[in-house]
Amino acid sequence: MGTLTVPEVLFEGLVELESASVRDAFMWRGIQHAEKTRLVLINTSVGALADDVKSWPQTGQLSLDGFKYERFTGAAVPKGSKVRLAWLSRQDTFSLQPYRQLAKVLGAEGDQSGALQTLWEMEHQRRKREDTTHARRLLSWILRETVGYGYFPFRAFRWLALLILAGTLLYWAGFYTGNIVPTEKDAYTLFEKDPYSLPANYSRFQALIYSVENSFPLVKLGQVDLWQPKPAGHETATQSSTRISSLQRHFSFALFLKWFRWIQILLGWVLATLFVAGVTGLVRRVAQP
Repeated sequence: MGTLTVPEVLFEGLVELESASVRDAFMWRGIQHAEKTRLVLINTSVGALADDVKSWPQTGQLSLDGFKYERFTGAAVPKGSKVRLAWLSRQDTFSLQPYRQLAKVLGAEGDQSGALQTLWEMEHQRRKREDTTHARRLLSWILRETVGYGYFPFRAFRWLALLILAGTLLYWAGFYTGNIVPTEKDAYTLFEKDPYSLPANYSRFQALIYSVENSFPLVKLGQVDLWQPKPAGHETATQSSTRISSLQRHFSFALFLKWFRWIQILLGWVLATLFVAGVTGLVRRVAQP
């Protein structure tokens, strides 16, 4: 079959082209009362698709599983991923093929961002339907927010940046309240007497570098080897027992910093691992049914 053009007429009821093959273009435009029409294109193959939003059937009245097309044709045809995802959302049942087909066509037309967004939406919709336990929903949430199900792995750096910023602020506060101290004995002794007095060759504390090292466990810049949260049972002169409130007796900022540092290291490993898995495509391969 060459070009199949549906004239601008009134359609009501079922329009079924299941398993049809159109060598050139399939024209579905100017359909009146499209809300009363059901369009079935299961396993249909066309060279190009030309349609308009007003001619789309209502939600639940469109069947596209197995529908193949090489491109969109016509200047007025909606082509962006956002509007085309709205088109796919009108299907009667969810299936993966229409999303993959749309991503393939968008990518071939140079819209790589739209293709990735389409695949992201495909995975999101699949998981919404298949995640039946709290554990699976939690895993899906983590993969969605950190690496976009593997389609947007650089989102992990957004979380790493927030982690580094939070650490920088906390470690800076810890240092200026005497809760971040040197690890070496001689330097610690001098620091306890005077926070501005350290051995000449001892590296000064840098909150940002310290936070970066804890967020990227494989990065070694020397700060984590020289500085640490104050060990339990050690108090500075400004933290004498006569000046510690009852709340402070039960809450140690140094202990909080120690726990935060452990969590920061753990999250750093997790985010770095997810980033690598996303870049290499491992997350996407695991996500395939």
